[in-house]
Amino acid sequence: MIPVSWQLPLWNVWFWASVALLLVVLEILIPGEFFLWFGVAALLTALVSLLTPVWQYQVGAFAVFSLLSIAVAVHRLRRRPARSANPLLNRRLQALIGAVGEVKKPIPLHGRGAVYVDGSLWLATARESIPAGTPVRVRRVRNLVLEVEPLESEK
Repeated sequence: MIPVSWQLPLWNVWFWASVALLLVVLEILIPGEFFLWFGVAALLTALVSLLTPVWQYQVGAFAVFSLLSIAVAVHRLRRRPARSANPLLNRRLQALIGAVGEVKKPIPLHGRGAVYVDGSLWLATARESIPAGTPVRVRRVRNLVLEVEPLESEK
């Protein structure tokens, strides 16, 4: 018969190892490098549970290991940020810079008009007055208003 003092630490090891496995499986099902680091913390806590059967120490160790693993993850992500094939994917306004459109409502000097760019009608300003129908290029975006210039000014 195994003494009770030996059974409790082994039960704790299996508990924390199961938590680690569950978190890694969640990471596989819901990728994003979130659950993985908590799984590492749970695995390290399983090792600590071999040393002490006191659950309060184990929960404290899990909290400390979780914070340390999150710090490692943040450091890793800052050192090597994720690269995207389309960095302007969720930055539609920045993606409009350099796009060509057409003036739909004349843009007066020191005033606003409207331009049709990339399938949408936008408010626009310019450094000079531009008549309707003129092809323009977007120079920059400020507060959802496009600053444009006529295509002839590039020559």
